[in-house]
Amino acid sequence: MISLGKILKVRGNKGEVVFNPSPESDLSILKKGESVHLKSTKYQKNCRVEYLKEISGAFVVKFTNINTINEALKFVGYTVFGSLIAKKNVKKPDLVGFTVTDIHGRHWGEIVNVETTPLNKTLEIRDADDVLYVPFDDSIIKEIKKKERVVVIDPPEGLKELNE
Repeated sequence: MISLGKILKVRGNKGEVVFNPSPESDLSILKKGESVHLKSTKYQKNCRVEYLKEISGAFVVKFTNINTINEALKFVGYTVFGSLIAKKNVKKPDLVGFTVTDIHGRHWGEIVNVETTPLNKTLEIRDADDVLYVPFDDSIIKEIKKKERVVVIDPPEGLKELNE
């Protein structure tokens, strides 16, 4: 999860909030239907984005199921998190050459390509003579360590065999 920004205040009476984006965040992921995680020091809530608008230089977000000013007030001060995978700005050159290991430290190979289709992204991983294809999904991709150039995966049982 990556911090996308913080909820500063409510706007209007329909459950909209004013959002202060983090400098490194990619607001293009805050599209209708995207899942985000709202978190304070004590509480958490998963929500879906209904819309994001820029109004007079401020970013206004409406989440589904938050429809009144009173409901929105509960989330002032919360940080909004999005999945690293949901950051649609991962480009082919960013991950090519990264090493892939699973959560148990087993080496899977090196990323030689990131296939992108309208429906999904797939990592093409090469190890010796084998080529493996791993879905680029946050249920599988657990961490991207940019400094170490490592992608950590938690593959479902049988994924390697499925590639044979």
